[in-house]
Amino acid sequence: MLFRANTKSKKQTAFILNAICCVLFLCLAVGFRGCSMSGMQSVLEVQRTPLAYNAGLIDGIAMVEGKIRQEDATLRTKINGRACVYFDWKKEKEVKDSEGDTSWKTVDSKTMSVDFRLVDASGEVSVANRGGRPERLVKKTGSRRYGKYRETEYAILLGDTVTVVGGYHSDSNQISRTAPALATEFTISTRGEDAILRTLGWSSMFWRFLIPIFGGSLFLFSSYCFRWLCAQFLRRSYRCL
Repeated sequence: MLFRANTKSKKQTAFILNAICCVLFLCLAVGFRGCSMSGMQSVLEVQRTPLAYNAGLIDGIAMVEGKIRQEDATLRTKINGRACVYFDWKKEKEVKDSEGDTSWKTVDSKTMSVDFRLVDASGEVSVANRGGRPERLVKKTGSRRYGKYRETEYAILLGDTVTVVGGYHSDSNQISRTAPALATEFTISTRGEDAILRTLGWSSMFWRFLIPIFGGSLFLFSSYCFRWLCAQFLRRSYRCL
């Protein structure tokens, strides 16, 4: 029991405080379990979804792999000027604080994306790369450093082999966001199917183990602080009586 008391009125107050702490602990436990189960569910969904040909897709969750249609690569990367359908560019400046420690501060950045058609041996399918707000697992495609500045860029380039997991809609022949009932996020990867599974797996492990540990520690610390504050409040209250 977190709170103890030796008088009737104090016991009633302690009972209420203990009940509040139990409810908080239960909410934390349910929330962390939900995060963990969601991560595990997404891993299982992807594992049960084999790579399919574009011509054989049906409505629902789908995974396809192919190349970007050349006409759709209308963007150019900032560093190398290569044709792409997505880039995330960042420029940073090295700064020094009053203690002489150095760090990097973002001074400029730009992200652009366009929808594209993914082509395989059987046909093509549209990918909502812009409007579908996908998760992207892409490689670093450029970097440079000059003076106190550095630039880095990640992109989906024309010529990349692209793996897409998402919800297929036959009426528009497009892959975009998955149904709300599914745990799997709409994902575009230039690092293959394995990268998607690894990311989902590590995310699930993180929520399953690290977050409950952190949450438990936070709960104990908060309970201790709450107990101390309540004890101070009760002590002052009874002094006034």
